[in-house]
Amino acid sequence: MPGLQCELGAKAFIEQVAPHWFPAKARTSAFLSNFVAKFQDFDQSQDSGLVAQFLYADPLYVGLHHQNGNSDNCYFYRDSTGKINAGVLDWGSTAPMSYASGLMGTTIGAQAEMLAAHDEGMVRAWADAYNEAGAPRMDVAELLLRYRLATCINAYCIFGTVDRMRLRDATALFKTLPAYNCEEIRKDFGNRFNMSMLYNRILLFILKGDYYWSALPEMLKRRGSR
Repeated sequence: MPGLQCELGAKAFIEQVAPHWFPAKARTSAFLSNFVAKFQDFDQSQDSGLVAQFLYADPLYVGLHHQNGNSDNCYFYRDSTGKINAGVLDWGSTAPMSYASGLMGTTIGAQAEMLAAHDEGMVRAWADAYNEAGAPRMDVAELLLRYRLATCINAYCIFGTVDRMRLRDATALFKTLPAYNCEEIRKDFGNRFNMSMLYNRILLFILKGDYYWSALPEMLKRRGSR
């Protein structure tokens, strides 16, 4: 994604466009400098194709997957024993893909606080169900590494929303919007969808950035040892 500098768009959104949406920690120069540097590292690795090659190199971690797990695509019901089960109504995004990309895609509508608390548990639950089905056994730690990488790349792409929607030119408007999910934003589906993804992806890295960012040096170390 050469020349996009999506991390700078996210920085401007935190610092200039909607600073009142974010905790004080996120507005410090120390955090913002680290935020920009970490995502610049990911951008360079993505441009070179290293991350994509890694995610798709092992066929054990690639298969048919549906990557849009937003709540409006799911239904929940109780079976005859009272146990809650779930299904997916929308299969429009079903395609062969890396499982890490699929799992990442199910979280793009998730609230950051919930995802930060349950991301690893979600991946482990999926892998446990996969392994119990009798397929060639998958390593959960390996899947988690891949999920973290896919989430970083996805977040970088979402940060591009700032410039695609020219949000830097809307600082006066954002001063009147108290939160990403305020009534004015919720009136329009496009705004609601885009602001929710942008805000929650930024907040996820405020809350748990080191956990996700550490996936890149882990991947590069592994490649260097071969």
